[in-house]
Amino acid sequence: MKQKHSLEDIESFYPSIFHPINDVFDSSNWSRKGFISIRCSVFPWFLSNVDELEKYVDNVEEDQKQIYRFKFLSFLNDINLLTTVYKKNKHENFLNKIELFSVVDVICLTEKNQCDLFIPTLKLIFWGHDDFGFIVLSNEEKLITTQIEELVKVNGLFLVRPS
Repeated sequence: MKQKHSLEDIESFYPSIFHPINDVFDSSNWSRKGFISIRCSVFPWFLSNVDELEKYVDNVEEDQKQIYRFKFLSFLNDINLLTTVYKKNKHENFLNKIELFSVVDVICLTEKNQCDLFIPTLKLIFWGHDDFGFIVLSNEEKLITTQIEELVKVNGLFLVRPS
């Protein structure tokens, strides 16, 4: 049986900017708290309008979706080999330690916005989103660039910001 962890258990691993940890779940707090947020995506640019979303997301064939999912799956399992990762489903108040990521986890994180991931030793949070991506949250940009940027590239993904 999976061991459940409380948000408070995880909070102690993060710098004070993340306290209370519940502030992370409301994106309106991000700029006030000084979070750095960068999107991890299968696309090398930030999708920012309806035309792009329709062209690149809404009309994606199933075989292409599988390719996108595999890229994220490989990336997440690479992270999981390096350190402990915890998953929080959006409707729950506890986290589960991930042993091995599945395609269902990838869909929840990158397509359905149904979960968030906590990586305490890296002091990063992967905030679930949609449109084949998620948001990386940190208190320092260098934590993102030094700790995961290479794994992002190796797995055919991109770290992007709005232009």
